[in-house]
Amino acid sequence: MLYIPAWGQIEMPSYKIRQDSLTHITVTHIDNKELLRIRTSLDSSIVQMIKPEIIMKSGVVDHRGLTGDMYARLYYSDSLLIGYIEYDGKQMKRELYFNADGNIFLEKRYMPGGEVVTNNKIQPRLTKIKR
Repeated sequence: MLYIPAWGQIEMPSYKIRQDSLTHITVTHIDNKELLRIRTSLDSSIVQMIKPEIIMKSGVVDHRGLTGDMYARLYYSDSLLIGYIEYDGKQMKRELYFNADGNIFLEKRYMPGGEVVTNNKIQPRLTKIKR
């Protein structure tokens, strides 16, 4: 039986971290590999968190491309992730808001043509969130 450790071959995209202020960090991704890390399916609620996992006590972490395009914005309060906004470069694609248990309590998806789909049912935690 042939076994190939595929996960061990995944490379972290190159990035730079800049502490803009006490409450704001900007992560600049050097190549487009990070787009694979934030892509989500409209048919699924699975959240693929961006790597590297940059966590701050309270504040905002922006993930941007080399040209300044926004990929995601993460909001932290007391070291807990409380909000996540995903962008397609310029426009918002999706917003997620988390309760203290790490479960999603509000999800908004922005569809082409300006339609907004809202799901306010509690959804179980789908990714590990460091505390």
